[in-house]
Amino acid sequence: MACSKKEDGNSLSYPPVAVYGFPESTQTAVVTKTLISPQLAVGTTQNLTDAFGFDWGSMQKIYDHAIISWYLFTPNGPFIFKDPIFAQETTLLEGYCDLGEVFVRDPICTPNEVIGAYDQYDAATDTHLLTFGLQAYGEACERLTQPGYFLVDTMAKDGYLLALLGKQDIGYQYKLLKINLATQTVEGTLNLLDQAPLFMKQGDQLYAFDPYTVKVFDFDSFALLSSQPNPIALLQSLQGFLDPPLANGQILLDEPAAQPSPYLSYPLLLDLDTGETLKGGGAYTAELATQLGQVEGYAYPHLGAYAVDVERGWVVFGFTTEYHKRGVVYTNFNAEILDIVELEVIPNMIFIERE
Repeated sequence: MACSKKEDGNSLSYPPVAVYGFPESTQTAVVTKTLISPQLAVGTTQNLTDAFGFDWGSMQKIYDHAIISWYLFTPNGPFIFKDPIFAQETTLLEGYCDLGEVFVRDPICTPNEVIGAYDQYDAATDTHLLTFGLQAYGEACERLTQPGYFLVDTMAKDGYLLALLGKQDIGYQYKLLKINLATQTVEGTLNLLDQAPLFMKQGDQLYAFDPYTVKVFDFDSFALLSSQPNPIALLQSLQGFLDPPLANGQILLDEPAAQPSPYLSYPLLLDLDTGETLKGGGAYTAELATQLGQVEGYAYPHLGAYAVDVERGWVVFGFTTEYHKRGVVYTNFNAEILDIVELEVIPNMIFIERE
């Protein structure tokens, strides 16, 4: 059921939204998927656990806010599922690289290929052998090996696989690989010595955040463009890759809520260069919950999962209430309630389709 304010003169054009959830608080492992159109029409809710067998405990990897890879490792072997977020077209990818029962790290489904890594350890020589398997759909598997390294994290974006690798020699040593997915070759290596930063790609630039500095590299050549103190406390202790909403020099991050709190985190909009808080946070989330309760009449509303489109200013929150109402609220960073769509499931992960 959709409860829309468009009848009150709201002529806004909404973006498509996908809501992944679970049916009831007693069925939190079950994965459901519901699509909401720009006209706020609610599509049929699909139970992905019943249809495919994976659940919220299965490994997930998200490609470009467009495809989720679900990975299920069972006694019968590994299963990788390609799940286009804004379509009901989830499929099982069988026979990935003919690996049999080998555990696959970080499988990623892109529109053109499935990518994964498997790490074998030789106890006799105390050596890791990391292998990347790149398999275009319907094609043979291409393998790239990195002897002596273990996998820290991966991200596929703009036709490349970025892989952060580490090895233990005298202390830990790290490097970043840039793999061209079209040619299936390594195009660049960035040696990082003993620090494994958090990487973020924006256009033709690659940001690297460590506890003290933020470095900006040219993505094509890995040439260092700038280095300055890291102004964003939330990005001072993380490793791997981050693909947050970005626009106009602004970045959207999850701010952990100080506990005890009914919330785990809040959306926080920051200036990418200065780290200044621009919008969002705990007070904003509390104000929105107050609006939902006092103005819209929902009893004891609790806000949960959310998605943000920084460029267009959209914020979509999932909510539940004391009396088993649940759904999503369309809003902005002014805490204005624009529309409410009630659902049959409890939202656990929300996506706004990018333009």
